[in-house]
Amino acid sequence: MKNIISFLLFFCFITSIEAQQNKYSSLGKDDRGNSVSYQIDKTLPNEFYFWLKVEYKKENDLDISKTEFYIHAKCDNKTTGVLKYKNDWRKDDKNDQFYESPKNLVEYAPTLEDNKIYPLFKKYCN
Repeated sequence: MKNIISFLLFFCFITSIEAQQNKYSSLGKDDRGNSVSYQIDKTLPNEFYFWLKVEYKKENDLDISKTEFYIHAKCDNKTTGVLKYKNDWRKDDKNDQFYESPKNLVEYAPTLEDNKIYPLFKKYCN
């Protein structure tokens, strides 16, 4: 009985981890054919935070398979700033670390209408 309970707990743990990793919604392909997707982390009255994942085609980047960005978006002026990011390298099996920007050094850039993430402002800003 103890083994069955342990197995069920382990199975539920693995299933929840996999479910958390698959919450990205597609934004389509960029101009080079790389897949772009996002996952909302939190929304506030005039801002939201989200993960952006770019999965690179091998012919576009021989070294990096994907990059994940954690982005802060400001609704009032449609700007975004990268708070942290992680590159996933093709040639290693290591779990790469996130690089975090110091809060006082985060630079916010305007998001143009032709940018893949621009529709997120319409969807998540009130």
